[in-house]
Amino acid sequence: MELYLFISDACNFKCEHCIASSDSTSKRFVLTQEEMNKVIREVNENENISQVHFSGGEASLHEESMILFQNSVSRPIKYSITTNGSFYKRAKSFFTKIHLDEICLSYDKYHAPFISKEALKEVISEALLLNIRIVLRYTYEKLEELAEAKELLFDERIIFSPGTVLLGGRQKEFDGRAIGNHPLKSECPSLDRKNTEGEREIYMPNRGYTPCCGQLAFDEQASDNFLYSNKIRDSKLLHELNKGPFEEQLKKAKLVYDHMDFKNPCEICSFLYKGREYFDNKSLFELSTNKKTFNFKMPEEMPPSSIFMALTKTYSQKIIFVADKISIEDVPHQNNFTVSYSNDENTISEVIKLYDKIYFSKFETMLPHCRDEDFAAIRNYSTNAKVVTISKGSTLYGVLFLRNYEKFPLDDFPALNIGLIGYDKEQLSSDEQRAIKKIIVDEINKEQRPGQKITVPVDFFNPLSLKFHAKLGFRPVSLYMVPV
Repeated sequence: MELYLFISDACNFKCEHCIASSDSTSKRFVLTQEEMNKVIREVNENENISQVHFSGGEASLHEESMILFQNSVSRPIKYSITTNGSFYKRAKSFFTKIHLDEICLSYDKYHAPFISKEALKEVISEALLLNIRIVLRYTYEKLEELAEAKELLFDERIIFSPGTVLLGGRQKEFDGRAIGNHPLKSECPSLDRKNTEGEREIYMPNRGYTPCCGQLAFDEQASDNFLYSNKIRDSKLLHELNKGPFEEQLKKAKLVYDHMDFKNPCEICSFLYKGREYFDNKSLFELSTNKKTFNFKMPEEMPPSSIFMALTKTYSQKIIFVADKISIEDVPHQNNFTVSYSNDENTISEVIKLYDKIYFSKFETMLPHCRDEDFAAIRNYSTNAKVVTISKGSTLYGVLFLRNYEKFPLDDFPALNIGLIGYDKEQLSSDEQRAIKKIIVDEINKEQRPGQKITVPVDFFNPLSLKFHAKLGFRPVSLYMVPV
């Protein structure tokens, strides 16, 4: 079995297609010393692990961690690395310090702005001198791009491994269609039915062990309880993946997928399992639709047709959260934020269109009780709205918009509908984050009219957002769905 050790998501490149959204400031996934010691113990005790693969981010940024790891492993195993080759100037020294049996070198049109082919040739040449196996991983969007790799394949020992772009992270638009067998007939590449040597397990910092190295692993809305385990080869995801090809898994889950155009196995896996936290935690939600309340815990207890489909991820679902009033604790006074307002119809229209693109797209697929006049009310970009911007100097940190409804389209009560676009909390201190939240809450309460409820849509499978809104005093009242 090959164990992928994800050291950190930090990277000295910022590639357009990166599924982990890595760059030099990334710090969502950082391996701690305690976690490294845990993995070292696993490798020393588990003889099924025959190879450790250092990954990231850019793994070569962590020489000391890799050296420490190798010096602490008490039995002979193989080592490999995925790298962008940015250590080319010190390649000879790098290979002297770190024992490697294989290098997976990433290069394509997305890496090209950050490193030249000549630089990569230096890495490849040094590796070949040491008989290190070279795999050139080339990500493409169109087949004609593969010709660009020819210059790097100057030795017959170099293995060429092309792969399609996967949606996720910074990659939002490209096709990512796989070549070869239809993805429905395939299995997860982390499984190998021939022998245990071909199995793959990944250790993700702050998460645990998982078979997933694709979209789900970097999706903040996916369930940690389902994806990860404290024990190797023990996650609930792995149990599901072992049920056979993805087509069989879809049938066993009783999902409707005829309308889906799956381009690769990772898309199917994300479709199947992104929302599994609901089922694992057996959460109890009270959802009101068309004046009727359903209380349910598990799929067999749910009402049929559209609601069942929504909650099994055939569609993406939102909860409309409602609060009579919201509040937040007092925070230290921050006088360096500027709050400005706009009632300009064009500005409001553009902001609402952006927000609708993110949260309210394709209302035509909502539950049947939504009427034509409801759609019209939602699309009414009128001056009966206000845009609030929060900035510091020339930097914009948040855009809040507020819309007043005499009757909220999804339910029959007067409402102040709110939406927040932004902010990047990585750039802010904890006090500044709290200060912005206080500004937002104060602006909402100032705008709220007598008798109005405050409404906000929250993704059904985003536990952090659900928890945050619950703390503010919101409660879930209704569900609608949009296509995935």
